[in-house]
Amino acid sequence: MKKISRQKRPVIICAAIFVVLLIAYFAVVRPLVNSGLEEETKAPIETVEGEVVGINDRYLMFPQVERKGMQSIKVENEYGTYEFYRDSESEFQIRGFEGTSFDLTKFSSLVTSAGYTLAKVKVVDNATDAELKEYGLDKPKATWTLTTTTGEKYKVHVGYDLLTGGGYYCMLDGRRSVYVLDTTLAETMFAPIEYMVSPIIMAGVQQDDYFMIDDFTMMNGDDVLFSAKIVDPEDQNNPEAMVEHIMQYPAAYFPDTDILYEIFYSFMGLQGTEVVKLGVTDADLKKYGLDDPAHTIYFKYKEAEVMLFFSKLQDTGIYYVYSSLFPQYISTVDITTVNYLENPLIDWINAYTFQQWITAVSAMEIKGSGADVKFTLTHGTNAEGNATLEVDSSTGLHIADADVHNFRQFYKTLLSIDIQDYADLSEAEMKKIVKEDNCILTFTFYNLNGDKTVYKFYPYSGSGRRALMTINGKGEFYVLTDLIEKIASDANKVLNGLDIDSYGKN
Repeated sequence: MKKISRQKRPVIICAAIFVVLLIAYFAVVRPLVNSGLEEETKAPIETVEGEVVGINDRYLMFPQVERKGMQSIKVENEYGTYEFYRDSESEFQIRGFEGTSFDLTKFSSLVTSAGYTLAKVKVVDNATDAELKEYGLDKPKATWTLTTTTGEKYKVHVGYDLLTGGGYYCMLDGRRSVYVLDTTLAETMFAPIEYMVSPIIMAGVQQDDYFMIDDFTMMNGDDVLFSAKIVDPEDQNNPEAMVEHIMQYPAAYFPDTDILYEIFYSFMGLQGTEVVKLGVTDADLKKYGLDDPAHTIYFKYKEAEVMLFFSKLQDTGIYYVYSSLFPQYISTVDITTVNYLENPLIDWINAYTFQQWITAVSAMEIKGSGADVKFTLTHGTNAEGNATLEVDSSTGLHIADADVHNFRQFYKTLLSIDIQDYADLSEAEMKKIVKEDNCILTFTFYNLNGDKTVYKFYPYSGSGRRALMTINGKGEFYVLTDLIEKIASDANKVLNGLDIDSYGKN
C-alpha cells in the first residue's frame, strides 16, 4: 500500500471538513433561515368581529366557553325546545323537569358542541339571502343559544349537512358568515330531550337490605299472578334467618327464593335502554300501551310503595315501562333485563310445596288411603341445651325423644311432596274432581302460632298416576299418586313401629 505524502494530508483534511460543513448548512442552517423568512412573509388569518383564531388557524365562531362559564344551553329542533340551566346550587337542571337525571356523558358532549365552535372552514362572509338559503340557514334544522354566567349570549343556527357528510353549515345569529362545524353536534343538537335523560326505572334499593322488599305482587293485566310477603319474625321457620318470604297468592306455596331474590337484587340498579317521552300525558300512556298495562309489579320497600307498569312485549324485544318513582318519563327496557315478566306461575314457586321446619309444627293429621291419625308434637330442651321432640298420636302411641328418629324419617317423606306440572283441567272438570268422596288423602298441619294449612289430593281419570293438589282449597298443579300413597303408608309405619325409608318407593 502506498503512503500518503505529508504534503497531501492537509488538503484531504480540509476537503473533508468542507463536506461536513456543507451538509450541516443544507440540513440545519438553511431550513432555519428559510423558516424565519416564511414566518415573516406569511399573512395573518383575517377575522371579523367576534371571531377567534383557534388551533391550526381554524376559526372559532366565538371565544370558547367552558362548562364552568355556562349559565344555560337552549336547543330548538324538529322535536321542540329544551333547556339546561344552572340552578341556585350551581347544578345543571332540565328546565321544567327539575330533579330528572340526565346522562352526564351526553351532557358533556352538548357542552362541548355548544361552547367550542371550532370550524373546519369558513365558507363565506356577508352571505346573501340566496346563499343562506343554499346552505339551509334561512330555515335552520336546529338552533342553540348559549348564555354565559356573565350574561353573553351566542345563538347558533344549523343548516344543511355537506354532501360529503363531513359537517354542517352553521351561522352565528347577527353575523352573516357561514362556517362548517363537525358532525358530532348532530348527536345533541338534532336529538330530542329524551335522548339526554337517563332511563332509570328503580333507585334507592340498597345492597344490604334489598331482600326486605315486602308485598311483592306480579300482575298480568288485571289478574294477580303471584304475591309474596315477609313472614313475621316470630313465625319464621328458621328463627336465625334474616328474612323469610311466603306466598300469599294464589295459595300458601313457597316462592322460589333464588328467582325472587335475584329480581329483588336487580332493583338496586334497574335501568332501561332509552327514554321515549319526557313529560307524560294520558295520551302518551295510551300510545305506549301503559293505560292498560300487560304487566304490573307492586312492592313495598322501607317507607316507599313502588309500582312498575309494562306494556306488552314489542316485536323489537322491548317493553315500554312507566315507574311510579319517575313519573316524568316513559322508557324502554329490554326483555333480557326483565325476562321474568313472561314467566308462568309454576316458575315463581318452589316445587317442594311443604317446607315447614319441624320445630315450627305443633300437630299434623293424615287421613285417607288407609291412614287416619293425628300426631301432636311437643318441643323442648334437654339439660345440655339441645332441642328435644316428643310425639303423641291420636291412637295412644307416645314416642319419646330418644326414639323419635323414625318419626323424623316420616317427616322427610312429607317434605318430599313436589309439584310436577299444571293439572290440565278446565274449571268444569275441576268442579267434578274436587269432591270429598274423590279425595284420596288429606294432610293438615298446625303451626305453633295456631295457623292451619290443609293439603288435599284428588286423582283424575285419564291422568295415569296424577292427583290434583289443593292448598286451603286452591289448586292447579298435580303431584304423583305414588307419593301420596307413600305418605299414608309411612304414617301407618310410625304407628306400627316399622322402619321408614323416606327415599324409598313405599
